[in-house]
Amino acid sequence: MPLKHSYFIILGLLYGLTILHSAYFYSLLPDMIGNRYDFDGTVIRLHSKQVVVGLYMFVSCFPLLLFSLISRVSLKNANLPNRDYWLKEENVGKAHELFKHSIFKFSIALMLFWISIFHQIFRAGINNNQMNNMPTYIIFGLFALFTIFWMINLFQEFKIPEDHKTPPDQEN
Repeated sequence: MPLKHSYFIILGLLYGLTILHSAYFYSLLPDMIGNRYDFDGTVIRLHSKQVVVGLYMFVSCFPLLLFSLISRVSLKNANLPNRDYWLKEENVGKAHELFKHSIFKFSIALMLFWISIFHQIFRAGINNNQMNNMPTYIIFGLFALFTIFWMINLFQEFKIPEDHKTPPDQEN
């Protein structure tokens, strides 16, 4: 099975997990649940559980769309480090695979982020709309850290390999 199909299968399984997650909590949720909370965990805005679950399904589609669309984009339109090297005909295939794999990792992290955030919203709905914000802050912090490290890794992957660097005395 090609690696491309494996990516879609894994993302599809995670999306299936979001469906099972919302199906499990749907009957446990009250008719109106909070989906916006202040820093103290007090509800700012209530919505019906149908709207919140619908929003969950909607935002959970973004990682799938992100990977699907970006993996088809030509790298000529991307702002890559060492662009001249990576867009050479002999390197563009490897560059595309590196980019696709990197976007796949980010898509998985984004999907796990949404699952975690909506799990907190569902738990708050079951607990009379009382949110403990500490796990939410931790989730946001971990996602922000992941994003920073993901970007650093992306730039590291697109370095020119040592065996292809031009020695300083041969540069024009």
